[in-house]
Amino acid sequence: MVVGCLHKREHSHGTPGGYRCGCRCDGCRAAIRKSNKLAARRRIDGPATVPAQPVRDHLFRLQAGGVRLSQVARAVGLTKEAIRKVQAGRTSCLNGSKADAILRLSPVDLGSPVGCQRRLRALVAVGWPALVLAGRLGRHVSAVNLVLAGRGGVDGVRRPTASAAMITAVMRLYDQIGMVDPGAGGVGPGAVESARRRAAGAGWPGPLAWDDDAIDDPDACPQGLAGDDTPDAEPPDDLACLIEALAEIRDQGVNDWAEAAARVTEAKPDSLRRRLKRHHRDDVLAWFPGRAAAVGCVSARPIGRKRPHV
Repeated sequence: MVVGCLHKREHSHGTPGGYRCGCRCDGCRAAIRKSNKLAARRRIDGPATVPAQPVRDHLFRLQAGGVRLSQVARAVGLTKEAIRKVQAGRTSCLNGSKADAILRLSPVDLGSPVGCQRRLRALVAVGWPALVLAGRLGRHVSAVNLVLAGRGGVDGVRRPTASAAMITAVMRLYDQIGMVDPGAGGVGPGAVESARRRAAGAGWPGPLAWDDDAIDDPDACPQGLAGDDTPDAEPPDDLACLIEALAEIRDQGVNDWAEAAARVTEAKPDSLRRRLKRHHRDDVLAWFPGRAAAVGCVSARPIGRKRPHV
């Protein structure tokens, strides 16, 4: 017996079709509510399923940029096994909303190990030894050397590798000491020279070769300074426009570097400062004697404590 059904037309109870025939029994009411909810969700999420091949190709591109499958899984709310199944080709379709979420990911958004490796190599290039960097990061020196060298794959190619915690710690350390003289941070001259020789032998560029908006991009290349510290032949046109804009701001009486940089570009002040130094335009930096204009504006914390002389 169906409660609440007084409809005489033949139909199947408990289905959306029964409700559309005019039946208002409890089962048909529940079925039409469920059907309407699913239809609304499909309108919001897009197609219920989409081909998995574009997602699979994008996963390979993310991995080539140093992104791990576990990072992708956390970002889109799936399990690592589900992501591995898509990449291995064991599924031909994928939920539309999840597919869109994966396709929108980029190595920059996920904190690519590429940027982590570049930052550490840049610090070594200016004289920060791996042992000192490990101490400041609270890691063993072998972990730092693994990021510097990369991990070898089955194809013999060494790729960057780093945990999410390591990536965050290196980004913070790079912002603190990237433009600080290692000698001012308590590193001895011999250790500084040894680190620089290591970087020069491997061809690692320093911080001046990377802009903040490019260092995490796997497709970006170092600019200006190569391993031999050779500057660009001449500044590009857009840099000339920036210098002209900075001159106008100077004439307006602004002497604070952070304020001046924010007026002419969306990049960080440190990024613009490195760009000017890469082209040997220290004269432009001298226009703004306010905070953050000089190199080494971030104070370095000495390593350890000096023992008092007895």
